[in-house]
Amino acid sequence: MARPKMHPDETRSVRFNLRFTEAERVHVATEARIAGLAVHEFCRRRVLGYKVPPAPSQRRTDPGVITELNNLWRQLQAIGNNANQIALNKHTRRRERSSWEAVVARVHELGEEVEAKLEQLVDEHD
Repeated sequence: MARPKMHPDETRSVRFNLRFTEAERVHVATEARIAGLAVHEFCRRRVLGYKVPPAPSQRRTDPGVITELNNLWRQLQAIGNNANQIALNKHTRRRERSSWEAVVARVHELGEEVEAKLEQLVDEHD
């Protein structure tokens, strides 16, 4: 199946030629390689003001944040275990030790904590 035709306004049909010194060309090529982009795409993004991905060394996430997210994940797993125990108790007519309301409330709390932590990560990398 062929790719759908692009609208004429979306096609890149206009050429724009630049001249660089050899040192400038090497610099641009190096920056593009660091960003993980082709030279033309790198130049297009820079000129048009689009985001250029940071160098991989600048993409690293703080290990403390990863540890916090892992702790939140472990707490969520524990809540899942509690939910399974509550369901088992319901089906076998045993006495409940926890309530569904408490489990649901804790899941919502953890969801808010994870969302806040992820927003912090995104803000740090913008």
